[in-house]
Amino acid sequence: MRETFEYRQRLVHNPETASTVLSVFPRLLDTKGLILQDFSLLFGPETAARLLEKWPSSYKAKVIKEAEALTSTPFLQRLLKSARDQQGQLSSDDPAGMLVLNR
Repeated sequence: MRETFEYRQRLVHNPETASTVLSVFPRLLDTKGLILQDFSLLFGPETAARLLEKWPSSYKAKVIKEAEALTSTPFLQRLLKSARDQQGQLSSDDPAGMLVLNR
């Protein structure tokens, strides 16, 4: 997936093609480590290493609010339900998935 990173970024950031990313790249949903890899390519390894740290619970409401403004998909709805049902801190997978896969 590293080879398709730039192309995927163009798709994601183009409002006309953003909704097609998962149909063009269906393996995005089950490719382990892809979020961390893309985050590393975007922000560098030092910043990416901090992605998986525990996030303060104060971020939860902000992440949910941002995710609710995104185009709804079944995957996004599952993430939102999971995030709303959790108590305390979000797991690192949930906010990353909401913000990276659906932007």
